Amino acid sequence: FLFEKCLVRFNLFAKKEKGRLGNILINQGVINTQQLEEALKLQKRDKVMLGELLIRMNYVKPEQLTHALIFQGECAT
Repeated sequence: FLFEKCLVRFNLFAKKEKGRLGNILINQGVINTQQLEEALKLQKRDKVMLGELLIRMNYVKPEQLTHALIFQGECAT
């Protein structure tokens, strides 16, 4: 399943500054800075992957996350 593969890819590239998922989603116009900051606070508290959390919060649709993760993987080289 593409979504699950992309989540694995996210874990591999999450530490790269340029390819941070939140920044990609902001640049794509999917979320705003306030939404990212809120999600990051919850992520730190709940120890959940950011993409999963953004979907749970209804800030991102699964297909939007998948697109961002694919983009992140392509830019991470």
